[in-house]
Amino acid sequence: EVFEPERCVYLSSEAEEDLATTRACDQDVTPGPPRDVFILGGLVDYKDRPGVALERAQAMGVCAARLPLKGRVRLHHTSCLTTVAVMQLLCLHHDCGDWDRAIRTCPALYNAPLRKYVIWERPDKKVKQHLSEQQQQSS
Repeated sequence: EVFEPERCVYLSSEAEEDLATTRACDQDVTPGPPRDVFILGGLVDYKDRPGVALERAQAMGVCAARLPLKGRVRLHHTSCLTTVAVMQLLCLHHDCGDWDRAIRTCPALYNAPLRKYVIWERPDKKVKQHLSEQQQQSS
């Protein structure tokens, strides 16, 4: 055990709670260390073994959370993001502190293999403009 369980957040698409923030300084002031260690649960959530990451989090006594994609974006025919997409989302949110912006600007959601599965829930002007720019760059 390298990190205290109180510092860890196990990411799993099957968790009940959304991940509120990636920045320890934005979290509520609570006793104990900040939750600043993220475990990518998707690495074990295979099609034939759903829920494994959530079960591991519970067994380890670690907080579980999912990325707050609902109402922003969904994936057609799959519920799994690539590891690159998850890392990009975490890094983008850490930099800007805004999930809408992080999701809207995540390169992995606009490129293969995810691009064909992404369905934007709230396509606003910025998303449409970004998609248009991406299409122009690829032509």
